Amino acid sequence: MHYKIDKIIIDRYLSDNQKEVLKFALSIIKHGLNENLDKQTNVDETNEIEDLFPIRFILNENEFIKLNQETVNIIDRKIKVNYCDEQTNKSIIIHFYRSSFLEKENFTIKNNIIFLQNNLQMHDVLQIAGILSSFPEFSVEKNSQIQIINNFNDLPFSARRYFIENIILSKKPTIGFYFLDELNCLKEIMPEIAAGKNLSQNKFHKYDIYEHLIRSCEAMEIPDLVLRFSALLHDIGKVPTRRVKENGEATFYNHEMVSAYMLVPIMKRFGIPKPIGLKIKYYVRNHMFHYTDEWSDKAVRRFLRKVSRADLANLILLRKSDRIGSGKTNPFPRKLQNLIDHIDDVIMRDLEMKVTDLEINGLDLMNLGLTQGPLMGRVLNQLLAEVKNEVTRNNHEELIERAKSILANTETIIEAKETLKT
Repeated sequence: MHYKIDKIIIDRYLSDNQKEVLKFALSIIKHGLNENLDKQTNVDETNEIEDLFPIRFILNENEFIKLNQETVNIIDRKIKVNYCDEQTNKSIIIHFYRSSFLEKENFTIKNNIIFLQNNLQMHDVLQIAGILSSFPEFSVEKNSQIQIINNFNDLPFSARRYFIENIILSKKPTIGFYFLDELNCLKEIMPEIAAGKNLSQNKFHKYDIYEHLIRSCEAMEIPDLVLRFSALLHDIGKVPTRRVKENGEATFYNHEMVSAYMLVPIMKRFGIPKPIGLKIKYYVRNHMFHYTDEWSDKAVRRFLRKVSRADLANLILLRKSDRIGSGKTNPFPRKLQNLIDHIDDVIMRDLEMKVTDLEINGLDLMNLGLTQGPLMGRVLNQLLAEVKNEVTRNNHEELIERAKSILANTETIIEAKETLKT
């Protein structure tokens, strides 16, 4: 049985390496492209991108692909295939949608226009928000009065998570959130985000809290659930901690701790597994680290004990999305680069060979008749330098013999100095 593709929409242009993903998808459906390739996306483009967003295929109802359950996950009206690009070592998600998901009872889509009826189910609203976020070229036609005939809490947790992931992992989450807010649904679904509307911040932020949060989510360059959620929720604690000074500037003391506390019920609301929720909480709690040039090596080591190198990379991504969501033109400030350079320097020096790595120690030198003191330190440092420069091997017997030679020369020098004094 052959399957024809009715339409393809690719979220981002493919580079030469990533075209293999498209070939992989086509091999799955066992048939080539027909004439209905969406003109807005040209697979021959070679614009280089670092991270891949999901690739989405829309198929006719009777062409919906049934693949091996062991290799795909069927969720609602789509098939999701996980595929790893061997060249970039990045995980890629390919979505196969059947076109009937665009022909729901309460809305229809024709020529990239979504037509809404007067009565919508909450799952319709969330579904449309996901479509708009994934396909920003779509627009909405609606009547002046629309009623939502059920509540968000009526949805099962699995559906809530499915819908919120469709929005925040898409190309343009802001469009989905704007749509939810326009229908007055955002304050029911995520009141913590809606509460930031029209709450100004300070001179360092171009947007109000609400706009800053959804823009930060969209600015997170990797479409990862933990990182996108962290960006979306990192400043929700600014609403309850906001205090306006006499000059009109707002302060948000300890807002990162309050944000971490507030996101716990949000994770429960959307059925997010606890390990994922804890990771999001960790990034939100620690996103406000401040590096200055006064940090000593000891301070950097304390920081590294608290934040692993992998977590630091994600916190830097969060900081970059935070700055973009604030309207900053430079998402990577010099101080952030200084921190990375300082960390690299400390790690490199810590990896270098030290006196304690020698196959000889102070006790061995004491057995040779040397007492504790500055001379012992000088002998050990000379042995370390010779081992580093490959003059002497780091072998116990060889180091003992070399230490004897150094001590003999040292004694000769000391005796010569004593003779000169007399």
